[in-house]
Amino acid sequence: MSCTGLTSVTLSASLNRITARTFEGCTSLTDIIIPAGVTEIEEAAFKGCTALESASIPDSVTYIDQKAFRSCTSLSDVGAWLPGVVYVGRYAFESTNITCLPVGAHASVETDNPDLCPAPPSPPSPPSPPCPPPSPPSPPPPARPLLTKVISAAVVAAAVKRIHELLTADPPPPPSFSHLSGPADPPSPPSPPSSPPPAFHVLKTVIAAAAVKLIREANEPI
Repeated sequence: MSCTGLTSVTLSASLNRITARTFEGCTSLTDIIIPAGVTEIEEAAFKGCTALESASIPDSVTYIDQKAFRSCTSLSDVGAWLPGVVYVGRYAFESTNITCLPVGAHASVETDNPDLCPAPPSPPSPPSPPCPPPSPPSPPPPARPLLTKVISAAVVAAAVKRIHELLTADPPPPPSFSHLSGPADPPSPPSPPSSPPPAFHVLKTVIAAAAVKLIREANEPI
């Protein structure tokens, strides 16, 4: 049956292939939308459709057989990019206005077809998130009030002085028993002055060092 008077056609959404020579010689058909779900366009399916300008091929198509669009002399558009196509048969786009095939380099393309189109540019990568702002510097420790420093130094100095007085004071005299009867004992010779125990020198040195430190801190600016 002749289809030369067919100008448009709507294909079923449940279609999964365009069988061989289905629209061959439909010279008045100007465009065709192939529904998503179609995976194969068989041999000479649109051969000789001389008025066909656009054939919308979905991403689902993987196989375009030989002579599928041969001699479609007005055909110039089959889609921007056909990522799913893995095979294009011989003479599939011979004698058309297709200047290059929008298929990936992974596709097997037989001879007597246009060259492959350059791959579309990859989408730009999203910008990296900005770096977080630097942490603010830690606040300096609060300065000790001058009055507190002075009082601390004075207390330590007074403590050192008092300890020195206690450790270096002469022992009290022994009690007198002259009021008792009996001959008096001869007086005892005076005892030599006692020296501070060694532990005192260590304690004195430590406390003196602490006092000097506190006095220096008292003199530091606030």
